[in-house]
Amino acid sequence: MEVARQAAPFDSTAPGAYDAAVAQAAQLPTTTHSWSPYAPAPLCAAPTTSSTVCPPAGAANGSYGSDPTAGSGVGKLGFRTLSGRITSFATDPANALHLWASPTAGGVFESTDGAVTWKSVGDRLPTQVVGAIAYDAPRHTLLVGTGDNSFGGDGISGHGLLLSTNDGSTWSRAAGVPDLALSFRIVVSPADPTGKTIYFASSKGLFRSCFFASIVSDVVVKGSKSSNAPAGAVMAVVGWRAGSRGDTNPDGSKNMSCTLNGATTQCIQAPRDGVYISSSGAPGSFTYQDQPTAPSTNGFAANRFVGRTALGIAHGAGQNNDAVYALVQDAQKFQGCLDVLDTASSPACSTTVNGETYATVLDGMYASYNFGHSWTKIMDFTQTKYPGTNSSLIGQPGYSPGVQAWYNLWVDPDPTVKDASGNPQRVAFGLEEIWENNLTVPGVLSTAYTLQPPAPAPWHVVGRYWNACTVLSTGVPCNPDLKSNPIPGTTTHPDQHASLFVPDAAGGGVTLYAGSDGGVFKQHVASGSDFTNDQWGDGQNLGLNTLQPYDAEIAKDGTVVSGAQDNGEDKIAPDGHIYEIYGGDGFYNTIDPNNSQSIIEEYTYGASSLTNDGGATWFNISPGCDSSNSLFATPIEQDPTTPGHVIEGCTQIQEATNAYANPCAVPPGAPANQCVLNNVPFTVAFDLGTAPSGQTNNIPSAIGVRGSNIYVGFCGYCDVVTGGLPFHSGIATSVGGWHIISNPLCANCGTPDGTLPQRYITSTQLDPVDPNTVYVSMGGYGRRWIPPGAIGDAVNRVGDGHLFVSHDAGVHFTNISGNLPDAPANWTVIRGGALYVATDVGVFTSSTTSPGSFSRFGTGLPASPVFTLRLSPANDALMIAATYGRGVYKVTLH
Repeated sequence: MEVARQAAPFDSTAPGAYDAAVAQAAQLPTTTHSWSPYAPAPLCAAPTTSSTVCPPAGAANGSYGSDPTAGSGVGKLGFRTLSGRITSFATDPANALHLWASPTAGGVFESTDGAVTWKSVGDRLPTQVVGAIAYDAPRHTLLVGTGDNSFGGDGISGHGLLLSTNDGSTWSRAAGVPDLALSFRIVVSPADPTGKTIYFASSKGLFRSCFFASIVSDVVVKGSKSSNAPAGAVMAVVGWRAGSRGDTNPDGSKNMSCTLNGATTQCIQAPRDGVYISSSGAPGSFTYQDQPTAPSTNGFAANRFVGRTALGIAHGAGQNNDAVYALVQDAQKFQGCLDVLDTASSPACSTTVNGETYATVLDGMYASYNFGHSWTKIMDFTQTKYPGTNSSLIGQPGYSPGVQAWYNLWVDPDPTVKDASGNPQRVAFGLEEIWENNLTVPGVLSTAYTLQPPAPAPWHVVGRYWNACTVLSTGVPCNPDLKSNPIPGTTTHPDQHASLFVPDAAGGGVTLYAGSDGGVFKQHVASGSDFTNDQWGDGQNLGLNTLQPYDAEIAKDGTVVSGAQDNGEDKIAPDGHIYEIYGGDGFYNTIDPNNSQSIIEEYTYGASSLTNDGGATWFNISPGCDSSNSLFATPIEQDPTTPGHVIEGCTQIQEATNAYANPCAVPPGAPANQCVLNNVPFTVAFDLGTAPSGQTNNIPSAIGVRGSNIYVGFCGYCDVVTGGLPFHSGIATSVGGWHIISNPLCANCGTPDGTLPQRYITSTQLDPVDPNTVYVSMGGYGRRWIPPGAIGDAVNRVGDGHLFVSHDAGVHFTNISGNLPDAPANWTVIRGGALYVATDVGVFTSSTTSPGSFSRFGTGLPASPVFTLRLSPANDALMIAATYGRGVYKVTLH
């Protein structure tokens, strides 16, 4: 689910396309309905009925058992309060307690008390998808770069660079910055006291004004002059996770549609990754630090190894402003090449030897103390695997530190600690965990790394992945030591995306704010002290209503369950308390409308679990889906007419008629508390890979079910970046007997006699009365930020429109998009004669009898993407929405 859905149906992203969709939405009439959050923030990590937000601190990690106060609210993994993924921080230099945070699809939140509480100041942004923020103190201006910078499958492009001078009451759009970009960093030049010189690093280039177009993953600016570079000098890094991978045609041949110096050449995704330096930052003044061979001539990573890269510059009082640190993801590992020592002239690449062999795609860290004239590699990925690092990931054969470096990494020197030369003496960096140099080991930040494991370890973790995982059955990583020896207290949530060092106003100490997939965490240390894993507290998430649910379902008693990005299966009790009942990643889910104790949650690639006691105990009921035959977020849908009739979307479509039946039985003569799983409820209803006219890589992306009538939207390859070419999509149905509906050429797409375009199908919804009538919503491809045609794929069948209806069981489809904003449509709901459509820019409604004339549905819903809509089975006048970035919302229908 990514930007290609935003770009479709075009073969490239039209300038201003998202602007037009937002403007189109704003011009539509708005109904009088009012949306509101279904539950307050934050998410509690363990069950609670406390009158406080989350239970008070306790000494031991808690339990999901029947006692809601067990462990005083510390979840099994070592968390207490949580919220959604944080992409960036900004601070007011005049007030150490005044800061801002940007949840990835939750807008911008402000705190005036050092992150104790938060309030939204970004509700009026045209999109809540934010990747970078900064505060321009001289001009008292908040700068917001939109577009998620994770490179992930759920990443969403943005709406340019926005500015506010009145704390979010109004926003203006910066000219010259294109929409549909991903935002990485905004830097207000410390060399310009007026605050007028600003740099914006994005997936569409580095902007001060129009500049070079490439994926600029980070930028730093010098604040003071030196013999190495003047004040205002700029260093930027271009780093695409796959590096200089060549594009191919659907038949596997090289895509030769590009030219270089007038000659035809293969199209390369990122031909000039590496460091760029300018003495002024003026357009055209940057010099590429070309390093074509390994080892390089300046000590930095050779070009072909440079993937996603984070930069950190010394920025403290009296520090050497020439000191720059670069944390580099290895593009060769990501491409499937074995690269151990960074010296091989031709790394060995094959389908069996890849980055996963070492369970990482990290290269390491480089340091320069002369603003990029020369570099020293001070940390290699091998050092993160040493004993004694305090990492929760040690001992994991398939998941080591840096395995997600393409998705999240940062590096930041502490501004309060320096040596006699002004060089920083503490550098922190974020991967899955928070690391720093071991202060007891001298010379770590200035000498070349060694392959031999030293003692003690030169780098160690101060923010663990988690503290205990003995009860996990999801296949997520777990240090064997933590299974038998859980660590008391709390830690940070995994997957670090953002950092902010704030020195004490009186000097001396410093506070580190860390933003992760689980929200905001902070730790303060006094002068001379060091960060430790056990001082992160409860999380700083009060008021951050910023969860990212893929789906939300509701039972008759008002219980709501949702699967949230890296925040597991969450439950909103009828009393309004929200807490996590299953850890790890969460996606689609179901709940028995008549018995809210019975819930099916979903982990990655269709791994499913069932609880019959509201989340106290879980049973594995996975039907056998895996990464080869299901999506990372696998659709799972319950028949609204028959609780327990559930369809799950593997290539072999799975069906259960009694999904909530207890799968556990006690063998004869065994103790009562000993059982075996004997009732995985799913059986294969239809095989998309072996059916006539089927293809072996058909994978479901959407499911609609009502009684015996089922429609399944599928794709393959769903993700043209990681899967391959060509992309195709289609629909299978049980109406008239299971078969795949023919859609070979997108003939007359969208006309009454036409077929569906070849794009990603996001939902299929049956008419409650007529099984031959099905509504289909569409995006682009399976990766939103990659537009159709970007990697040489054919675009002659992408068609037009985002909403379609068929009245003959899918044989023909009509485009009913009408005046619906031209943005991805994600879900539909039919109630009476009304059609409700969830999109990336809001919820809209039209009549089913004459669809196409849409109104904006209600007020109060932030501009986050809405992934699903559901009606309450107790009262269909209550509708809930899973907003990807602002949690679950509700509205009463007239």
